[in-house]
Amino acid sequence: MNTILVIAVWMLLAVVAAMRFRVTPRYSASERARLVAAHNEIAINETVSLEQEPLLESLHYSIRTLISVGFFTTAVVLFGVLMGTIIGTIGLLLLPLTYRLGFIGNLSDALRDRAMPYLLRLTKILHPLLTWFRDRTVHYDDIALNSQQELLELLERSPGVLSSTEVERLQASLAFDHKTVRDIMTPESMIASVDIKDGIGPLVMDELHKTGHSRFPVTDGDINHIVGMLYLHDLIDLRSSHTKVQDAMQKKVHFIHEGKDLQHALHAFLRTRHHLFIVVNDYRETVGLISLEDVIEALLGKKIVDEFDAFDDLRAVAESNPKNNNEPRGKKDI
Repeated sequence: MNTILVIAVWMLLAVVAAMRFRVTPRYSASERARLVAAHNEIAINETVSLEQEPLLESLHYSIRTLISVGFFTTAVVLFGVLMGTIIGTIGLLLLPLTYRLGFIGNLSDALRDRAMPYLLRLTKILHPLLTWFRDRTVHYDDIALNSQQELLELLERSPGVLSSTEVERLQASLAFDHKTVRDIMTPESMIASVDIKDGIGPLVMDELHKTGHSRFPVTDGDINHIVGMLYLHDLIDLRSSHTKVQDAMQKKVHFIHEGKDLQHALHAFLRTRHHLFIVVNDYRETVGLISLEDVIEALLGKKIVDEFDAFDDLRAVAESNPKNNNEPRGKKDI
């Protein structure tokens, strides 16, 4: 009988100790005030809960302490000082382990919900005493963000405030300033190019169309000597099958260094009104190309249906003789 009584008191202590009165606010202080003024019931209940939370936590702590003392005293009275002290100490040490038991949590929630009206009345009666004893509490409305990552984590913990598309766009915008041309360029190994000495006939035109591209760097010997750009729309009026690439290409070529940030690249695209830049490294070796669409995708965080969408390995770097690489007439560095 004594054992059953001690176990019963300990179970009561476990259920009471597992109670939680902490309120996680759904709204910020300003938003909550606006909704309360508009008589929003959810916001009103949240305001009342936040006001009562510190007092309920203090009352909970006081009740838990009283039951703990009662449990320890009961064990000592029923089993003697030595054995009672051992049982009471073990019981208190094992108490945190009960928080993980599902049935304890269910009993705790049910008891809290049923007792809440009486607890609220009790907090009003004991308000001065509880205010004096209560611990310092966290002020949720005094949140200060110290990093972009913290802002993103706050958004992830606030579902429904922004749509998934808006969150992705915000994440991409925040990351935009930290990305370089190297991070998003199409690598050199995936560039489809034509040689300046090639002829343009039906077979060549068919091969160019099959790539799905509309523009091609023109090389003079190898990829590290780009001397122009060939656009398919410029070939529409070329009827002769013996027309050379050099007759149809545009000689203006724009180069950009792989280490430039995307802000620089975007401004360069807007300034030059050009849609494709050749990416070079410190030795003027061609390491890739970048399009205006690539930069816009990085800014929006969303893929645009584009001729380069199939390329996802952005780390390839070309290695060849650096002498006189990409130094054609009319070159322009961005």
